[in-house]
Amino acid sequence: MNIIIYQSTAVDPEKGGISRMSNVMFGILANRGHVVHYLSSQRRGRDLLPQQLMLDGTTPDAQQLSFSKTVAKYQIDLMIYQDGITPSKNYILHWAKDKGLNVIDVIHNSLRGMYGVEGHPSLSKLIPPFLIESANRLVNLFFKCKYGKLYREQFILSDKVVLLSDKYREEITYFTGWRDFSKFTAIPNPLTLNRPASINPQKKKTVLNVGLLNNQKRQDLLLEIWKHVEEKRPDWRLRIVGDGPLRAELTEKAKRLRLRNVVFLGFQQPESYYDEASIFCLTSGFEGFGLVLVEAMAYGCVPMAFNSWAMAADIIDDEINGFLIPPFNVKEYAERLIGIMDDEERMGRMAKKAEKKSYSFNIESVSCAWAELIKELESRK
Repeated sequence: MNIIIYQSTAVDPEKGGISRMSNVMFGILANRGHVVHYLSSQRRGRDLLPQQLMLDGTTPDAQQLSFSKTVAKYQIDLMIYQDGITPSKNYILHWAKDKGLNVIDVIHNSLRGMYGVEGHPSLSKLIPPFLIESANRLVNLFFKCKYGKLYREQFILSDKVVLLSDKYREEITYFTGWRDFSKFTAIPNPLTLNRPASINPQKKKTVLNVGLLNNQKRQDLLLEIWKHVEEKRPDWRLRIVGDGPLRAELTEKAKRLRLRNVVFLGFQQPESYYDEASIFCLTSGFEGFGLVLVEAMAYGCVPMAFNSWAMAADIIDDEINGFLIPPFNVKEYAERLIGIMDDEERMGRMAKKAEKKSYSFNIESVSCAWAELIKELESRK
């Protein structure tokens, strides 16, 4: 089958997020014998990948013509639409259906997280705590009215819709009123980094966080948690791997809190840090998937996260292979972090269970799920 993976900006795997998953998807499909290209309408600063196609022109009419020529030239059968969380761009789906393409629409994130208050500190800091729940309902309702019809249009135009977890169905129903899930399926993102040959038996007294330093990831809360922890367990240290727009602000906050055992390491390949760390702490306001949790678990880190997005419970089985903390309870997070620090035997048991759970997200099973989905669409031809 000839396939295009569409995302609006040119694919750059080093950027992470959807770009990284588009690159993973390319590998999965190409390895199964499909002819695959990326298709985008906006360039990035980096050089384009060899498989990258670009739509010509800046007007909708010119880009639609370019889309039609691309479909004809490469004899495209299927479009995997990676911009599913951006409903204002549904015109691409109309073009695809006009050309008779099969369409798989992929929803890469949590709608409640994207269109809520609690995951966005710039909003939540302005609202008294006792009003957060009410404010969240109002913000959700606003975006439901704004985007609900557009999401429904996406689903009508698509032959299949892929969610990262079946747990996101409730959000879909809330924001769109959609209740017929016959064309929906759930396929998680796969673990793509190389697993260690064996789990490091000499883990250090290190807590790790990996990710962009931005509002969504809420490392500001992690620093507040660490303030409680560091005072009681000064022999442990926190490493933060990643960079982003809030690095200077977070560094300044660490100074204000007089934190001594926090190191900001900037962008790094994370494998060696996973290998050394005993505990992995995620404090995101929301995620779509939370791949860094699975990566850390594969290296035998005990994961902790706020239970602030639907799929968190697909990854972490609370008190079994990690900890899910009520959002956004800094005190309880700190207490449970200290608790596992002090119980080395339990930490070892949980680390083994975390590593075992990470196999649920291996690339082989995800690849098979995508193969079955595409085979189903091929059988309809």
